Amino acid sequence: MSAKARRHEAILRIVRREVVDNQERLRDRLRAEGVAVTQATLSRDMREIGLSKVTTPRGARYAAPAGVAAVRSSLAEVVPSLLVSTDGTGPLLVLRTAAGGAAAVAAALDAEAWPEILGTIAG
Repeated sequence: MSAKARRHEAILRIVRREVVDNQERLRDRLRAEGVAVTQATLSRDMREIGLSKVTTPRGARYAAPAGVAAVRSSLAEVVPSLLVSTDGTGPLLVLRTAAGGAAAVAAALDAEAWPEILGTIAG
């Protein structure tokens, strides 16, 4: 597992377990778990994970998006293990994946934010 994936897992674990109301508190909690991260990297990680600030009766806090069970993987991590074949016609490209792998490949492609890709459909 890459350092980035370990960082993402630590971030998710912390925001699911504790009330974290600002980035500095999250950085402090990560540091306490042995994860050193700059503010810029933390901001990027939070955006990639999809953390949002939500309002609760006790105040605002960061929360992971509903249904996020695992950290998003990079394209380089998912393609070797999940991509089975490719096919295409015109501007369309079809990527066939191992069973259950379409969502992970689509999420990794979306995370790349390539301007040539207008969108992905998985499943």
